[in-house]
Amino acid sequence: MVLHVVLHVVVEQKWVMVAMDENVSRGTESANRKESWVAVPVFDSSKIDELRSFQPPHLPSLIPQIIQRFVSELEVRSEAIAAAVRGRDVVTLQGHAHTLKSSSAMLGAMRVSAICERIEQLGSAGAAEQVLALSARLLTEMRAAVESLRAASV
Repeated sequence: MVLHVVLHVVVEQKWVMVAMDENVSRGTESANRKESWVAVPVFDSSKIDELRSFQPPHLPSLIPQIIQRFVSELEVRSEAIAAAVRGRDVVTLQGHAHTLKSSSAMLGAMRVSAICERIEQLGSAGAAEQVLALSARLLTEMRAAVESLRAASV
């Protein structure tokens, strides 16, 4: 059975439709289907600018502290994700993905967020090998996000 999934997501206050085909019966993807997260930018600085817009101008900026706290969280989670990949613990990987998905998007780490969403989907479909492979890729994207966030915090 092939399930056609259409996701409606809000991107910069506009509805965007993202369509995906998923072969649910085997938990595998079509060989010719390009992963949707590949087209997502690593970092969207407009998310940081949006957060800055909420900062009262007469107070010191909290953005560097928010970014540093999130970067610290990414660093801690990257170690836990690497351990879960080594231990082939798909349930733990799904939990980390769920936790990181929204906070990553809020701070502009868009590719991390998109990969986390995909890990959740694959885990729900029972595609353990794909979750493990994509989680290994997530670690690379988390490092790229950390670099971008550090540059944005200055």
